[in-house]
Amino acid sequence: MTALLTAMGRLADVLEQENTALAVMDLRRAAASLPEKTAAFDALAAFPPTDDPALASEAQRLVRLAHENRVALRRAIAAQQRVIKIVVRALMTVQAAPAYGASGRVVARGGPMAWSARV
Repeated sequence: MTALLTAMGRLADVLEQENTALAVMDLRRAAASLPEKTAAFDALAAFPPTDDPALASEAQRLVRLAHENRVALRRAIAAQQRVIKIVVRALMTVQAAPAYGASGRVVARGGPMAWSARV
């Protein structure tokens, strides 16, 4: 029972750390917690199911933290998607500067060109 409580507590601690990082949109720190979160989850999943009432409080804490984590992850993903859309829109509106030839006239831009003596 002590080992199970320890495993539950470890997962809860990792979820709290990740949730704190997500709350301030520190996505790098949140992503860095993934290996530890995975290991903590795997350790907990190794225990057989139980309905021991002594574990109810810690189980409720885990459920609450998991829910908060899901909400925070969705918020972070949505924010990243918005940023990506803004960048893509901005890139789509950028026009390339005209290219000038040796005579000083604007020349058409060609496609990709290989710079190799071998064919």
